Amino acid sequence: MTIPEGHAEQYKMLRSEIVALVDETRRVETQSVVATAALYAWLATHSESIPFGTWFLGFPLVLLASVRTLSLFHRIGFIASYLRIIEAKYLSGDSEMPGYERYFESHSTSRISPTSMALWVVLLLTTLGAPFAFTYHRPPPKPPAPVINIIGQVETPTTVPSNATPTE
Repeated sequence: MTIPEGHAEQYKMLRSEIVALVDETRRVETQSVVATAALYAWLATHSESIPFGTWFLGFPLVLLASVRTLSLFHRIGFIASYLRIIEAKYLSGDSEMPGYERYFESHSTSRISPTSMALWVVLLLTTLGAPFAFTYHRPPPKPPAPVINIIGQVETPTTVPSNATPTE
């Protein structure tokens, strides 16, 4: 049995949408890795002046990106289930050529890519562990350099609060 023209066009359009959604998941993954690396590189170079909590900024960013990817995979699954209906109706008599979505469903355990799932788990764990790793290895602050006063004695400067007023 052949697929009627309207269903054939719809099938092609929906397959194209699935391909575009898969490409979008890869872009989100790539951009998340790059953004997370850039964030931690910047934090590492400014670590002396950064409060500890700032190191956790990567986690919500990665969490939101992973939720976005999950929603893209759910959309792909929704479209695929409709394509399987079309395949069942028009390709049911052809056992050698069941249609891609029905073939994929029978040979796959999940619509979500295992490599994508692994990437998000590793990235989420990294953003939770990085604050501790980076701050644990933070070098201790350097002591202030000694100063020679007006009469030639060596003094170690003390830190004066910025809001302190000089007293006589």
